[in-house]
Amino acid sequence: MEPSIRDIIIAEAQRLRSGDGSVTLEHSSLSEQGRSHYIFVVTLADDSKMVARVARTQGSENLERRAINTLEHIKASNTDCQVPRIHWHNLDHPREIPPVILQDLIQGRSLNIWNSAIPKELQHAFLDSLAQFLLDLWYIEAPESASASSTVRTYSNWLENEIDKGIRRCITGSGKWGNVSDYLVMRSMIPQIAHHLDDFQTIGIAHGDMNAHNFIVNERLELMGYVNTIYLRYPAYLRYSVVDWDWTFEAPLPAVIQYPWFIADVPGWHNDGVELGETFEHNRDYLVKMLKVKEEATRKIDTVSTLLAQASERQRFQSAISYRDIHREYVVSDLVFLEAKSQDIRPQLEAFLMKHPELKESSTVKQIVCANQIDSP
Repeated sequence: MEPSIRDIIIAEAQRLRSGDGSVTLEHSSLSEQGRSHYIFVVTLADDSKMVARVARTQGSENLERRAINTLEHIKASNTDCQVPRIHWHNLDHPREIPPVILQDLIQGRSLNIWNSAIPKELQHAFLDSLAQFLLDLWYIEAPESASASSTVRTYSNWLENEIDKGIRRCITGSGKWGNVSDYLVMRSMIPQIAHHLDDFQTIGIAHGDMNAHNFIVNERLELMGYVNTIYLRYPAYLRYSVVDWDWTFEAPLPAVIQYPWFIADVPGWHNDGVELGETFEHNRDYLVKMLKVKEEATRKIDTVSTLLAQASERQRFQSAISYRDIHREYVVSDLVFLEAKSQDIRPQLEAFLMKHPELKESSTVKQIVCANQIDSP
């Protein structure tokens, strides 16, 4: 860590809290796990603690700002939602150093592994609190932004935009995997996947990376101050907070409401500590059940539980757009995709080129046009 970064963090920490003690920094063990940030624990002058997240490289400003704006909006909308509070960042300052953020220190450790070795009562305790977190998050409407424009308000339009990005990457050569034909097949599947969900036009907030490493747990069954405290010999797997919001995004609710990776059973996604053949359908069913209970208790419409109960096929399809390993598995093994692959993709290419006429002269498009005997638009 460069001395200038250390000096900046210490100066801001001194400004944030007064006291008789000295301000110190120490590496967090999470620094070794994170691929995008160095993590430091900051002890302030009043002996309280914060976390300093320092981006490993320059060029991540957009991701950092999106995460900050999202967290601030979540806290402003629902103070009970268990996300870190942002105290300071340097994104608005002239600088030659990577982005630095000071935020709440979430005591505990990463969940890391979710499997059947966890006692059932602890699985249920964790899923109970996870249901509350998801309910808190998914009932917050996203702030008005360019990403929530009227052109992508339906799930079908949103999917088409995302798939077209994949097609464009393949045509221009900016992507390292995938091919145009497979994405065109997926484009043809949008009506089957999404049209019945297009009435859900509220724009919600997705965490974007709900893997087990981003859930912070402690060793007691504590849930926002109102669950009994029970000390356990087995490490407790109860969600205490959710961190790492770098990949958050705004989208129609069907795109947002999906299972956390560690219980999703998406072919091509690999979770740590899971035995071959181990599946988590029972966890998904229990999570949906608890969401229904909490919606009824708070007199909410059952939008979240309904969309999550139907999420498995939608999540496999949506994840195959942007995750390499999931995409590769999807295009060789998903029965719905394989059936769609036998259909004519020419209308999809023609529709894509009508939207993106600047690409019709590319060599990749010409090869596909020739192979499929398509009249050039």
